Amino acid sequence: MEEYISLDVSMKETAVAIRRSGVRVWRGKCASDPRVIAEMIRKRVPMVKRVVFETGPLSVWFHHALRAEGLSYCTSFHLRSPRLLSPAFVRALCANAASLGATGLPEL
Repeated sequence: MEEYISLDVSMKETAVAIRRSGVRVWRGKCASDPRVIAEMIRKRVPMVKRVVFETGPLSVWFHHALRAEGLSYCTSFHLRSPRLLSPAFVRALCANAASLGATGLPEL
């Protein structure tokens, strides 16, 4: 069973959605603190395949901070050129983010 986590990062809060075999199994929000997010990921999804979030002003810092917390499977990407992710997964990521209240995401 493959599990993926999508993050919608903002300055104060990060929206989190967890999918297992294409079905969303959990969603919520937590502080935009890499330690808090890493702890939540280890608790809820110890066998996660990939953590993804959109490229933005915080993405470089966030990527390195999450890797420093031991999450080496994090990927940031630009929604307009998601070459590393399957189209189905990008659609699911956008749907998760939209359901969590994100704005400005394209319909794929």
